[in-house]
Amino acid sequence: MRKLSFLLQPLFLLICGIITSCSNDSHNPDEIYDYVPEEIVNKAYKYCKSHNYNTDICVFVNFSITSDKNRFFVFNFDNKEILIKSLCAHGYGKGSTKETPVFSNEVGSNCSSLGKYVISGYRKMVRIDENCFELKGLDSTNSNAYRRGILIHPSYLVNLCQSLYGLAYIPLGLTSQGCFAINHNALEEMEELYKTQTNKKILLYAFVTE
Repeated sequence: MRKLSFLLQPLFLLICGIITSCSNDSHNPDEIYDYVPEEIVNKAYKYCKSHNYNTDICVFVNFSITSDKNRFFVFNFDNKEILIKSLCAHGYGKGSTKETPVFSNEVGSNCSSLGKYVISGYRKMVRIDENCFELKGLDSTNSNAYRRGILIHPSYLVNLCQSLYGLAYIPLGLTSQGCFAINHNALEEMEELYKTQTNKKILLYAFVTE
């Protein structure tokens, strides 16, 4: 049995590598519309332009996509290209399941919230040596985001699920109490991008499709 396990381990790692490679394949200009409806992309762009926000990049989170697949996207408006994508955990509160989130703006709900956010800062997480992005809610559906401490932050559990792309939902729990928990590589890529884009505020738009 131990010999069989020893032989199967490289095969398992190879399969995980193939899955990870497929989940992070090269992007094509029309790919964003496979994940984010064109009308939502256009709505976000108009909002950014009218509020003097960054019109180069925007973050979209499509909670209609289940947590075993990429649903967090950093998008470039100019060339209509996805720059970064990742799995993203959702909050566990108010009867949410690993398949389907329940949304709430209530303080203490431990739920994800829909709507438009602005990335308001970049710092270390409290009690954990991890970088994160702070968010402020811009809509009535997420106006308590800053009070709730809603962040974009990395998670090792999301890393694991990313390596098993399409095979495992992100388990509910402290991974997200409403925060946008993504994989470490995606957050590091966001950090590098953020350093070049700090002249204007960056929008994050979380939504569901009908």
